[in-house]
Amino acid sequence: MARDKAVTRQKLIDATREKLFTDGIESINVDNVCKLAGFTRGAFYSNFKKIDELILVTVKQELDNFVTRFVAMSDEWVKAIQKLTPGYDGMDTVEQLQTLMLNTKSAGQLDRNFFVVYSEIQTKSIRVPEWTEKIAPLMANFVESVGDILLAMLRSVGREAIVRKEFLAQAVIGVVMRSKGLGTWNPQVESYLGENGEYRDSVITDQEITLINARMLYSFSSARR
Repeated sequence: MARDKAVTRQKLIDATREKLFTDGIESINVDNVCKLAGFTRGAFYSNFKKIDELILVTVKQELDNFVTRFVAMSDEWVKAIQKLTPGYDGMDTVEQLQTLMLNTKSAGQLDRNFFVVYSEIQTKSIRVPEWTEKIAPLMANFVESVGDILLAMLRSVGREAIVRKEFLAQAVIGVVMRSKGLGTWNPQVESYLGENGEYRDSVITDQEITLINARMLYSFSSARR
């Protein structure tokens, strides 16, 4: 019985996640989640008191998944990347940081779904101030985990941060968020404008994103003493 309840609960979470990614947080309601999950309203209310509770659980699960991936990126993980990257030792410090950034971005799955979750959470918190209190601890945990891997990168190249790790993390996340927003938006704009669309040059590649972040990380650090 407990197992069946857990399965039902997770299916409702999965349906909420799908609605979040496709239609946004404001589109989520009891009826469309139940329809997507294949359950009645009774099944919903036997697991959650209201839709905001389900949304919060879904968001927490998503952020926890991101944190789990970043926590796994220890100093040993960084050293493994260094060993497996051809020509790593011949790179300058910024190039080494950029290489580590590229691998971290991929392993951390900072993709379109990340952009959607992060953006929707912030928008919801602005519209509903009570959400800020609920979301703040989750976001702080995520930012801390990103900060830890950034410090590990700096240690691996013989440098140390001259600002708080949370500052570094927020700055890096900001660049990733902006680039992911453009990456999601640009294909639609290009399709609308055609081959000669004037906005083509606003597309930012992963190489450019990580170069910006690598230079920023280098700028906010100094040689270890």
